[in-house]
Amino acid sequence: MKLILNKLLKLIKSNRVTGKLVRSMGMLISEYRFNPVMLKEAIQQKIAPLRIHYSSNAKKKVNIIIPEINYQTFYGGYVAKFSLIKKLVQANYAVRVLIIDRCDIDYKVWQESVFNKYDALKDILGKFEIEYCFDRNRTVKMNPDDTIIATTWWTAHVANKAIEGLNKGKFLYLIQEYEPYTFVMGAYYALAHQSYSFPHVALFSSNFLKDFFKMNQIGIYENESVEESESMCFENAIFRFDVSKNRLKKKKVKKLLFYARPEAHASRNMFELGYFALCEAIENGYFHEKWDFYGIGSNYRSDIPLAPNKVLQMIGKVDLQTYNKIMPEYDIGLALMYTPHPSLMPLEMAAAGQVVVTNSYMNKTREQMEALSQNIICSEPTLEGITNSLGKAVRMSNDVDARLAGTNVKWAFNWNDSFNESIMENIKKLIDG
Repeated sequence: MKLILNKLLKLIKSNRVTGKLVRSMGMLISEYRFNPVMLKEAIQQKIAPLRIHYSSNAKKKVNIIIPEINYQTFYGGYVAKFSLIKKLVQANYAVRVLIIDRCDIDYKVWQESVFNKYDALKDILGKFEIEYCFDRNRTVKMNPDDTIIATTWWTAHVANKAIEGLNKGKFLYLIQEYEPYTFVMGAYYALAHQSYSFPHVALFSSNFLKDFFKMNQIGIYENESVEESESMCFENAIFRFDVSKNRLKKKKVKKLLFYARPEAHASRNMFELGYFALCEAIENGYFHEKWDFYGIGSNYRSDIPLAPNKVLQMIGKVDLQTYNKIMPEYDIGLALMYTPHPSLMPLEMAAAGQVVVTNSYMNKTREQMEALSQNIICSEPTLEGITNSLGKAVRMSNDVDARLAGTNVKWAFNWNDSFNESIMENIKKLIDG
């Protein structure tokens, strides 16, 4: 299919393509996209169980199931997974990572392009075992006393089958989002929601997410009584930035940073609404001083028009060193998330001294979000709300002392606080029990 599309592109560029050919190619592409057999096989592969040989002679391990190791997908969620792995290694557990999606296995590339980018993870690779299980015909040996940790909805499906031969009747589920919200209402949405019905101990990334599950009686909260050790929560550690009064002082040209992710898989970041609101705010004259506008977090790199003589300069996904350096250079942040999780981006924008506009959602209320930092403006997820909040952010950006005070975000800044002693004790009880 890639060869066909490349051929069509060459024909279009050479002006040798006809309307009839375009229609024919369009039908071919549509048939390719709607291939029931391929759709079935895609889901089947994603949730296919591991082939496991259970033996009491096998070394007892903590098995963490992850999709892949890849710099392109190594966002905050993966940092949390490997930070937990590091804590387990430090507690002297034999840890094995089971990779179940298609992935290039290259330790050198992983070390250089992934783990070396994160100070907390530089020394972790090599201290745990890795098994590549994309081929489900591969046999994995497990001790009946092994522990399973799932890290996404489809790894939870795999974990659910794996515990059938284990003495523990539950797996630990690292829940970092209500994952059905990453899909349209359909098969994947249903399968993601089903994953919370499997027997597990829940480890939520934030009280916001835990409260959402509780409020909607999802997963372990379908039952009235839940033991504290069955429902834990942590906070993904955010970065500290080098912020000083001099860096925040009034500039000739101010800068706004938009967490701009137009990709379909990032639809919960509401790019369209943020973009529309930014255009409206400019048109309304809220940005009356000299302002430049930048977009971060996407592989899309072309400038996007905002207004006459104003563009959104898309700087893409930057490496961590660049990220830490440039974040305090911006005056306003715009980072939306239409899910119960607060998202790390608005928290780090606030920690970098930006006045950040984000949005509420169900139990993620304005009061709770703004209590985290005085640099946060939490709006209703509406065009009017976000537009007006941008106007408010412009005014607040002039108060340098307030912005500096707002960098003290009420959130975890290191992973030892994230996976604190209380959480680790509960996890150890599950592993040792």
